Amino acid sequence: MNTAIKLNCVVLIDDNKAANFINTVILNKLDCAKHIRSFESAEEAFDYLTKKEDGYMHPDLIFLDINMPKMDGWEFVEKLSNDSKTSDLHVPIIILTSSSNPADLNKAQLLPEIKELINKPLKRETVLAILEKYFSN
Repeated sequence: MNTAIKLNCVVLIDDNKAANFINTVILNKLDCAKHIRSFESAEEAFDYLTKKEDGYMHPDLIFLDINMPKMDGWEFVEKLSNDSKTSDLHVPIIILTSSSNPADLNKAQLLPEIKELINKPLKRETVLAILEKYFSN
């Protein structure tokens, strides 16, 4: 199913390879992005966004897991917002998590970079609602 909205690049950041695979399949079925880049660590994604090496595509949307080893989602957002190389990024970040901790929702609401916190797994209806909310004219 094609959506009316087609982004150039969506970035998925989740240490769970299966979750990245499933989310990629959902996004591909919706045909809502020309490119989907998935990363299994926040460090790897941060390097991608700051080094902007060959093959770099500016993301239109980031789906980010919270609970990851080494650098978690919160640390990723903080580092991203404090780095001069990403200060012009201006990309909606959607937290995609299995956490039911109310403190996570409260924390997400305090960070302007984070637009929403949604529960895993990513669903077709959720993606369509996000596209409509943040990318429709």
